[in-house]
Amino acid sequence: MGQKTFRECSSIDQRYRKSFIKRYFLPNLSYEGLVSRQRKFCKNTDFIKFRFKILNKSFQSWAGGIARAYPNGRNQESSSESIAAYEAIALYGLAMSQAWSDSSGEGSDEAATSRHIKDVGRLLTATELRAADRYWHVRHTGPKSGIYPKQYTPKVVGMLWNMMAEFQTWFGSAPHLAYGIQLLPLTAISERRDDIDWSKELYPSFAESCRTAKNCDEEGWGILQHAVLATVGHIDKAIDYAEGLPTEAFTSAGGNGHSRTNSIWYYATRPWTRKLELPKVRTPSPSPQGGDLENDGSICPPCTKEVCESEQLNKCPVLDAPYLCTSGNNLGGCSMVPWNLGMTGGANCNECCRVTYECA
Repeated sequence: MGQKTFRECSSIDQRYRKSFIKRYFLPNLSYEGLVSRQRKFCKNTDFIKFRFKILNKSFQSWAGGIARAYPNGRNQESSSESIAAYEAIALYGLAMSQAWSDSSGEGSDEAATSRHIKDVGRLLTATELRAADRYWHVRHTGPKSGIYPKQYTPKVVGMLWNMMAEFQTWFGSAPHLAYGIQLLPLTAISERRDDIDWSKELYPSFAESCRTAKNCDEEGWGILQHAVLATVGHIDKAIDYAEGLPTEAFTSAGGNGHSRTNSIWYYATRPWTRKLELPKVRTPSPSPQGGDLENDGSICPPCTKEVCESEQLNKCPVLDAPYLCTSGNNLGGCSMVPWNLGMTGGANCNECCRVTYECA
């Protein structure tokens, strides 16, 4: 949909706008993929208006357009990409209408065309928001329930087809991928997209899926999890998380398109709501009591390269339970605090190390 291109055009510095517009602003090109391929073909049925959408009561887009279909019909993996695409078109039209009004006056043809692009973008954004809330955000209670049977337990649809709803993505079946891809990127319109009641239903499942995934934090999916955490009232916890993330998380699969600044801005500007009571973090094995966090480096030093490369041992989530037992009855166990070495009973561990982002 050209989201990045539209956003880049929208943010051009004012001192360059006049020359940029006169050189590159072409209404026909602006309509590409939105209204028709070229204005002179508007009456030609070979060039269908809104060719990614079906303007019926469902109002959603299809990733391959309305003409391309598989055995299960058309499909759309990420509802958020459609929302972001049309949000970008609305912003592009807004920026260009302001620029043309400054340059040629509000009555110019270019300004009128830009206002039309803005209005069409706003309309199509609204239809995508409605479709995402109805067909991708799953509820089993309240007035918005009943779209899917109770046997479908996830809180999102990963891929929606004409004939099927799947809880997976094209690039993986891990739950946090299906959750996260419905939420990126974090922009101003995300506040309208993510209903607070649905967010409160979503967060426990999203958090649990990230906790048990080895790569959720370093691949940036935790940025989206903590966006939901901020939405459900825990803004400070979300900001602390973003401040502690390595820079690489913001250029990875789930974090790409975000920045630390943008993430903190989004977390900090969530509307007030009564805080969701968070579930206690569960670890794969009993968490030892009395660990010394200040001296954890001497008790559980950073894991060695050998441990880091071990598929059997290196399974601890870096943020929630980074302390890995490497010897003893709880071999492979993860803890939120350093292990008390040599203890007897359920938390027996003789040696431990701390999993870091370098290790993960």
